[in-house]
Amino acid sequence: MRSIILCEGFDEILIIGYYLYKTKGWLYQKDGSFSQLYSFPKLHKRNQLIEVYKKNNDLLAIWCVGGKDSFELAFKFIKKTNFNHPEEGITDVFILTDRDRCEIEECILNIEKKMNDADLQVKELHNNDINSFTYEEEGEQYKLNIYPVVLPFDKQGALETVLLDAIAESGEEDHFIVENAKKYVDDLINGGKIQKYLQHERLRLKAEFSSAISITNPDRSTSLFDTLLTTHSWEEKDIVKKHFNMFDKYL
Repeated sequence: MRSIILCEGFDEILIIGYYLYKTKGWLYQKDGSFSQLYSFPKLHKRNQLIEVYKKNNDLLAIWCVGGKDSFELAFKFIKKTNFNHPEEGITDVFILTDRDRCEIEECILNIEKKMNDADLQVKELHNNDINSFTYEEEGEQYKLNIYPVVLPFDKQGALETVLLDAIAESGEEDHFIVENAKKYVDDLINGGKIQKYLQHERLRLKAEFSSAISITNPDRSTSLFDTLLTTHSWEEKDIVKKHFNMFDKYL
């Protein structure tokens, strides 16, 4: 089986890879080999990253495509690959994406549009669920399983929102730190002294998360961020398991 997890940014790759290693035994492949017949296209010069994992005979690629707008190009690649190389085709595609300030239904419609624009005709996708469908290409039938994971499930935000809640649920002191990390960022922004930093909601949320994770891991606060990011036992947090349950069920 060959599966792909599509995501937007580098942080998602680190968290997902860590989680799957801890919970399911997926092992990172240093050589990055996913297939001898094809390779992943370069969608972005700087904002793309692909990591390959293996468990038994199954292969998994976690593909940071550099933002929502690049999902369509990834879908086109998947369709082309399955047509040209069905013997090493991709059977399962997980789409992890932030809902930001949108309703989940709006995000799902956007995923459907990008798949349809890639000539993968789908409709009525369900979030946090398996969606199996077949499509036809030059008289041949192909089956594909799609797993949209638009998060958080119950409020606006992004993956960092889920991770902040995971830290907060660790205890009263952790909850206090998270709330004050948010206040710290709020005070910086509302103080009227910042003109070139934290001008977007996405960056503000990342600043809140970076502040909280550094305070709860001061011995690692000067480490590379990927090291700092994996200092928490995310696999033990109920809210993380809730949002990653598709991985637990199907990988």
